[in-house]
Amino acid sequence: MSTLPLTPLPSPLRVDEVGVVRVGASRVTLDTLIGSYRYGNTAEEIVQQFPSLSLAEVHAAIAYYLTHVTEVEAYLHERERDAAEAFGGDEDKAARYARLSALLEEWTNDESGFDERVEPVIDRALKDSAPRHSRKS
Repeated sequence: MSTLPLTPLPSPLRVDEVGVVRVGASRVTLDTLIGSYRYGNTAEEIVQQFPSLSLAEVHAAIAYYLTHVTEVEAYLHERERDAAEAFGGDEDKAARYARLSALLEEWTNDESGFDERVEPVIDRALKDSAPRHSRKS
């Protein structure tokens, strides 16, 4: 009977020059990959979204997330807070919705072509940013 060598796999995660965790040699951030995974995309679908990643890198990044949920969630929360501060943390939802709607309209009318992979992301951002109106009884 042959013996299967069990060796640890190197992590595909790396920290770039500004402290952002990226996957493999790509520019894809851990935030983006985990966001796609949480949205319900499979590893195969994530590779289709980000062809610079290999299936093994995506599986390894997801495995890292699943075995370090507390640490990764803290990192993601910190990144979200930093992004909110950098990109209009004081902007209310109505203003953000208007800005994103205008940006989507501009991009979809651009003759250079609109990357279809971006549209669902913007649609989700619009949905998350849509002002909610309370009903009066």
